[in-house]
Amino acid sequence: VEGHTLALRTRSAFCVLENGEVATQIAVMLGDFIKQSGSVIAYQTITFSDGSTIITKAHGSIGRSAQEGTREIIKGTGRFVGIKGTGTGSSKFLPVEKGEAGPKSIGELILTYTLPPK
Repeated sequence: VEGHTLALRTRSAFCVLENGEVATQIAVMLGDFIKQSGSVIAYQTITFSDGSTIITKAHGSIGRSAQEGTREIIKGTGRFVGIKGTGTGSSKFLPVEKGEAGPKSIGELILTYTLPPK
């Protein structure tokens, strides 16, 4: 199909949480696009300063200027062992700068989760 692209990417990000805590994230994404719009599946690992992680699997849609989707929390480590939950997120792409392979983005992710009792 004209304009059909399959993409495998990794993206890194810096996260600022509602409570002021910070974390880093790395996402591995598989996209299926026709003329720059389509679907994406991603696995995201959010790593906190104490080494604890939250791992999610996302399904979503992507267009020329934005993406959005839903997530399932599939695993946690450290203080997040036993975490269960879901999430939603969206992001907007910034213009591609000279020399960049793809755009940067800014987004919001909302996770709703429970942890087992201690």
